[in-house]
Amino acid sequence: MTNLVADIGGTNARFGLWNADSALQENRARLSSVNYFLTSEFPSLAQAIKEYCQQQALQPQHLSLAVAGPVEKDWVPMGNNSWSFSKADLKKNLGLDSLTVINDFTAQALLPPSLGEGEKQPIRSGTAIPGTPIAILG
Repeated sequence: MTNLVADIGGTNARFGLWNADSALQENRARLSSVNYFLTSEFPSLAQAIKEYCQQQALQPQHLSLAVAGPVEKDWVPMGNNSWSFSKADLKKNLGLDSLTVINDFTAQALLPPSLGEGEKQPIRSGTAIPGTPIAILG
């Protein structure tokens, strides 16, 4: 199954397709069709998503968003750009079966356990000790 994923920042909206099935297959990228848009070039998040989908010729069923700011309520204010949105309205407007919205630092914190050794980048010299803490910086 392929899902549309996005990291929405203050300057850039980064989109890609996440293939969950490829995690089970060696030598297949899990993230593909990555594209970046300047948030200032779109009046809304929905418009940026629609542009990405048009370029990829796809109608997503599932969308996962990582955004800077609080995500607990239906209304998601974007603290680092002029966008804000209702989760319910975005899901309906895009015709999605599911929409997941999480804080961008939460997304970063959830990722390391699923990374393979070739997907990690040391930030200093030395040898990593398996099973020890990993830092998330931003």
